[in-house]
Order: sequence, then C-alpha cells, then structure tokens
Amino acid sequence: MPNTIKQLQEHLVSSIIILYMLVLQEKLEKKKAEYIEKMKNKVALIHKSAEEKRAMVEAKRGEDLLKAEEMAAKYRATGTEPKKLLGCF
Repeated sequence: MPNTIKQLQEHLVSSIIILYMLVLQEKLEKKKAEYIEKMKNKVALIHKSAEEKRAMVEAKRGEDLLKAEEMAAKYRATGTEPKKLLGCF
C-alpha cells in the first residue's frame, strides 16, 4: 500500500491511465462490433442480390427452353423445317 503523497499520486495517475485505457478498449470493441455487423449486412445483401439474379436467369432459361420445345413441336407437327437455321449465313 502506498504511504507517501508521491506514491499516492503515482498510484492515482497509473489508475487513471488504466481506467482510460479500459474506456478506449471498450469504445474500440464497440466500433469493431458495429463494423462486423455492418459487413455481415453487406454480405447478406450481396448474397440476396445474387440469389435474385440467379433465380431470374433460371426463369429465363426455363422460358427459353419452353419456347424452343414449342417451336420444335410445331415444326414436327407441320413437317417443315425452320427457314433460318444459322443467323450468320
């Protein structure tokens, strides 16, 4: 236990410094937690957007496949061939 005034002052200063460091550490941990939450939200938003785009692409692919199957059935039923086989010729 400190017994002189100088020792008491030194002890008080070191206690204040430790307390200040603890306060700074708490603030830093709070900022870190907020940043982590913000990044998690961004990642979730990106995943949601990717899932929506993937679903749109799959729906379009299904529509295109259905359209191709309908055209193929039409050509088979009529016994004709498509007039334009390749777009580059």
